[in-house]
Amino acid sequence: MIRINLLKPEKKESVALERTEKEKNPATLPLFFFSVIVVALVLLFFQKSTFKKENNFLQVAQEEKNKLKEVEAKLDRVEKQRSTIIKKIDLINQLKLNQDTAVRIMDELSKNIPSWISLTETNFDGKVIKVRGKALTNKLIADYLYNLDKIPYFRNVNLVSSIQRVIQNNRFYEFSMNATYVPPSKPKPEPPTKKETKKVKT
Repeated sequence: MIRINLLKPEKKESVALERTEKEKNPATLPLFFFSVIVVALVLLFFQKSTFKKENNFLQVAQEEKNKLKEVEAKLDRVEKQRSTIIKKIDLINQLKLNQDTAVRIMDELSKNIPSWISLTETNFDGKVIKVRGKALTNKLIADYLYNLDKIPYFRNVNLVSSIQRVIQNNRFYEFSMNATYVPPSKPKPEPPTKKETKKVKT
């Protein structure tokens, strides 16, 4: 009787198949990991370059912002200087105007004062004139008020008080008075003559 062992050839075939598969795919896993590492490195490089560009852009934007701040600060300083100069010019003009007004008021007060009257104090607040003085009689005070009332830009000339004083047998009257100052109107521009109108038309 003859026996045949059929299992041995199958083992040989399976071992041969495993060897061929190992020989065919010996480096598939290392290549996969290597490719993943390469891709990661490439992405990291691009990310760094992008981050560097964005950082440079932010730095340039910050520098421009700082320059704009400096320009705004200079403009603010110039505007403050301009407003200060305008205020000074307005103050000078106002002082000139008040100076001319004060000179005009003092001129009228001294021009129209009767004899035996002396002024001791004069105040002007831009609208109301306040005068204090001494006179020998009340009649002289009344004459003074009458003279001031005739001045074109003096209004509401009123006697506030008149008190008799006696010093070393000398009698006199201390008086105070108020008046409203009305500045003279500015002259109106003259209308153009016929010749001037003809020149303008041509």
